[in-house]
Amino acid sequence: VCLANALMPCVKGSESMQRKALLTSLCRLSIPYWGESSNTSHLEEHHIACLQVLFGVMHRHYDALQNDWYIILCTLEYLSSFSISSPALSNIWIKKSVLISSCITRLSPFTTCLSDDSLKCFVSALVDVSNAWVANASKPKPPREEGGPFASRGDPTTSSGEDGSHRQKESSGMTGRFFSFAGRAFGGGSDHDFKGRKDSFDASVARVRASKTYAEDFCNTVYSRIDATKSETKKEVFHGLSFSLIALTDVALCNLFRYSCFGPVVATHLRDVALSSTATEIRLFAIDTLMNIIRVQLSHESSDSNSQRSGGGSHSIRASAVSLQDYLCVDEVQVHDTNAADRSKLLQADLLAPLCDAVKGTDKVDTAEAGLNALNGILEGSGHNLSGDAWIPLISAIGELSGCPEIEGSDGKAKVDRTLPAWSTCSMLSFRCLKLIVDDFLDELPSPPHPSAVETRSALLECCAAFGRSQHDVNTSLTATGMLWTIADQDLTPASLDHVLSMLALLSFDRRVEVRNCSVNTLFSCVVGLGDSLSAAQWRLCLSQTLFGVLEEISARGSQHEVERDTLNASNSTEKKSNRYKVTVHHSRDSSTKQWGTTQVLALRGLERVLRQFFPKLLLAATCTSNHDSAEIDNIDAGDFDSGSAWFKTTWARILDFAYNCATLTGGRDTLDLRVVGADLMVLCAQLSSKAGVGAASTPARVGTNMQVINGALRSVKPSRMDQTSAGKEQAPMIDNDTVEYRRLLFLMAFKRLEELCVDLEHQS
Repeated sequence: VCLANALMPCVKGSESMQRKALLTSLCRLSIPYWGESSNTSHLEEHHIACLQVLFGVMHRHYDALQNDWYIILCTLEYLSSFSISSPALSNIWIKKSVLISSCITRLSPFTTCLSDDSLKCFVSALVDVSNAWVANASKPKPPREEGGPFASRGDPTTSSGEDGSHRQKESSGMTGRFFSFAGRAFGGGSDHDFKGRKDSFDASVARVRASKTYAEDFCNTVYSRIDATKSETKKEVFHGLSFSLIALTDVALCNLFRYSCFGPVVATHLRDVALSSTATEIRLFAIDTLMNIIRVQLSHESSDSNSQRSGGGSHSIRASAVSLQDYLCVDEVQVHDTNAADRSKLLQADLLAPLCDAVKGTDKVDTAEAGLNALNGILEGSGHNLSGDAWIPLISAIGELSGCPEIEGSDGKAKVDRTLPAWSTCSMLSFRCLKLIVDDFLDELPSPPHPSAVETRSALLECCAAFGRSQHDVNTSLTATGMLWTIADQDLTPASLDHVLSMLALLSFDRRVEVRNCSVNTLFSCVVGLGDSLSAAQWRLCLSQTLFGVLEEISARGSQHEVERDTLNASNSTEKKSNRYKVTVHHSRDSSTKQWGTTQVLALRGLERVLRQFFPKLLLAATCTSNHDSAEIDNIDAGDFDSGSAWFKTTWARILDFAYNCATLTGGRDTLDLRVVGADLMVLCAQLSSKAGVGAASTPARVGTNMQVINGALRSVKPSRMDQTSAGKEQAPMIDNDTVEYRRLLFLMAFKRLEELCVDLEHQS
């Protein structure tokens, strides 16, 4: 004791070998065994004396220990499993043993007095000790290593013998002689000597009353603090965790006022524990701790009184401590830390990233479910406090568990197949989070000119599309498809609108007929609903690329299924030539080819809606493109379109060709709807491009003789010349000659196709 108190102030510097040797000796002499668990091992008086000195060193030199915290925390980890009471202790020493347990319960508040650098070293040491314990969580204590816990950090002063006992290494030089002397000064020696001395206590082992361990009071104290944050970890599970993991959680919560200086280390460790631990309880505790830290930090950021945070720099170490009763005690002082808000400030994206990475990277269903419940709780409790940069990792994590088969593994790791039925609950929970964002927080998302606005909106659209392609639940896919339209209504910028239409076009090729048809209807409804806000350049992209891309892809896939069906029928007929009776498939059978034909009919009907609603605007945009929209058109790839007003003429020809091909299909009643819609589309094109327009075709034709019965006699009645003139002026639209000529050209193209259809029909009949 005298040696420790005398030499600790003399050995300065974070890498002092003399201090490391002194602390190593002191820690080794504080407990009976390193790396072993024995029911017959109990603390003796010299162990309590060494622990008393150790806590005195911690109290007096707390900011000078730096990297040597690892040795001390390893000692506390091993000590936590020992019983406070021992048959080898008298009543006086048992009281001191209880006081040591009280010192351990004060460990977390004590860390609020450490400097930022010392706290970083303290947390890093806790992480290293916790890693050793998590690596072998089936054991109640950290795994035994050669030379105890000190060898893992490269300390050369200890080693392990072949017989499993820890021997003190005699090394040459001053360090070895000093270490040996320090061990003997504290009554140390080899473990064989100790085993011989403890034989006298074997008879009294049976008389030891049931006693709690050193970790029990500490766990109860920490659990009471964590339970106040609405933790979901049960008490019996909490008591089964390691001392280092519990201490790391409590130290983080007590030092949230300066979380930015050590938080990333803690969060990264908890993320790694959630991803790598084989014990379910440990993984769920890590997720729960991450959620509590994030939730408390977000709630503190929304509060104006940052100085009232837990441990907000208003504590100081008790300077007058001379006994175990005062060791690690802190006193409150009236000192206000004006930099508390800055020291706790951490980008919300960095705050959420470890939890989101754990959700995305885990291959365990229970961990993913716990992470998604945590994200949902964060959204419900603090979603209104999230800043612009925090939404991107959160939305990305939600989309990763959608069950979309096209999503690859993150960071080049092996892909986790989340399309399996076991992940269906995760898909449901993640969709609940997405629905909460779209329904309640869509207005909270960053909008231009925020730097993350475009990336956030893009991530949200990709997430909706991922759920649209999810294979777990059709209703989820249908709802996600509708969300795309909701997002389009909220953000009418060209980039967002084009992205929405491309996502809907992608979903229009889904193999499930319900999702495919819903996506086609939503796509054309979105174009019709938002068509007034589209510019001429956007219309060119929409018609020439998006809509026609959907029509051509649906037609190609329908033809592919038809070829596969014909090939299958031919092979079946070859194999069954000897069969006398042949089965004829009824036309009402819902085959894959017929389903794709139904989707194609929906797409053509949607194109009819677009043309009927916006043909005048398209005609005006086509004739005015070369003069009024030249600047906007310059931003489009010149290879995609013809120059000037010729783009609409090309598109018009493609529409007529597509309709003609559908109208002239050969087949039975399974293609009847497709032939009818093709003919209807051609007739509509002719009506729209005619001089009278489609309105004249929809108005019933009436034949009148200008005769009226007046006083029982039939008389001729004609409108006045003035009425005829005024009526004509009101009905005549103001259209320039170029537009009239362009419209006449489109009508001739449509009418020519109609004539060809009539000839083809007569030929077929």
